[in-house]
Amino acid sequence: MIKWGIIGLGKIAHKFAEGLTYVANAELYGIASSNRTRALMFAEKHPVKKVFDNYEFLAMSEDIDVIYIASYNHLHAKHVKLCMKHGKHVLCEKPLTTSSANTRELFALAQEKKLFLMEALWTRFLPSIAYLEELVQSGSYGPIKHIDVSFGFVAPKDPKGRLLNPKLGGGVLFDIGIYPLFLCQLLLGSFQKSEFKVVRGPGNVDIHTTIKNIYPGAQATILCSFREQLANEAIIQFEKATVILKSMWHCPTKVILSTNGEEKAEPILWKGNGYNYEAAFVSDLLEKGEISQEKLSAEFSTELIKQIEEMLNTNSG
Repeated sequence: MIKWGIIGLGKIAHKFAEGLTYVANAELYGIASSNRTRALMFAEKHPVKKVFDNYEFLAMSEDIDVIYIASYNHLHAKHVKLCMKHGKHVLCEKPLTTSSANTRELFALAQEKKLFLMEALWTRFLPSIAYLEELVQSGSYGPIKHIDVSFGFVAPKDPKGRLLNPKLGGGVLFDIGIYPLFLCQLLLGSFQKSEFKVVRGPGNVDIHTTIKNIYPGAQATILCSFREQLANEAIIQFEKATVILKSMWHCPTKVILSTNGEEKAEPILWKGNGYNYEAAFVSDLLEKGEISQEKLSAEFSTELIKQIEEMLNTNSG
C-alpha cells in the first residue's frame, strides 16, 4: 500500500483525494495546510489518517511514501525541495514550476537524491489520450494533419486571486493554456515555428493567448482565455478521419470518431473522477520500487514550460 500525503488543500486537492479512493494500492495518510481549520474541514470530507500541523512535519513523517503538492504555483519549487529534503517522492501539480531553469533544477535534485518526481498533468493519463496515441501509433487513419484545441472561460475579476495574480504564478498560460500545449506536444512533438499573441490584463498578467504552431506535415491552432467562454473541444484531424474530444476535452468526456461523413461515439470506459489514473500510475511505479518513467518525462515537462516561458517573455498585445 502506497501512503500519500497532500500539501495544499484547495479545490484540486479535493479532486485528487477523491481519485485516490479508486486506487487499490494507495491510501491518503496525511495532509497539511497553511490553515489548520481548512485541513480539519478537508479531513471531514476525505478518509485521512492524520492531519499534520505544518508542511515540514508531513514531509518528515516516516509513514508517508509520496507527497502530492497542490499549493499555489509560485510555491511549487519550495515545497518540492522541502519534500525531497526529507526523502519523499513527489507528484507536483502543474505547472511544476514557472520557469524552465527551476524545472531543470528540481529534476536534477530528484536524480541526485534518487527520488521520484513528476508533474501532475492528469490529462496525460486519461483513457481518451491513450486512445489518441493508439490511433497515431497504428497509422490506421494516416498521420495527424491539424489540431484545433481551445480552453477558456471568463475568470473572476479578482487581481489578488490565484488566477490573475502574477505573484502567485497566475495567468492563463500557466493555469489552463498548458493543457492544449501539452496535447500538441504529445501528439506532434516539437514545432518548427510558432506564431502567438499574448494579451495581458491588469497587473500585466496574461489573460488571452492565440497560438499557431507549425510541425513537419502538420499545424496546430491553440486558443486559451480568461476573458471568453470557449468551445473547450479538441479536434484532431487525421489524414482519413477526425477525432473530437468534446467539452471539457481535458477531463473524462465523450470521444467522437468521424470517418467518411459518419460520426460515432467511441466506447471509452471511464473509472473514477479521472485523477485516479495519474495516482494509480505513480502508486504502481513506486510499488515496484521504480523512480523513473517516460510517460511524462523530465524532458517533456521542461520543454512544455519553455514554450510558455518564451511566450510570456515576448512583448505582446
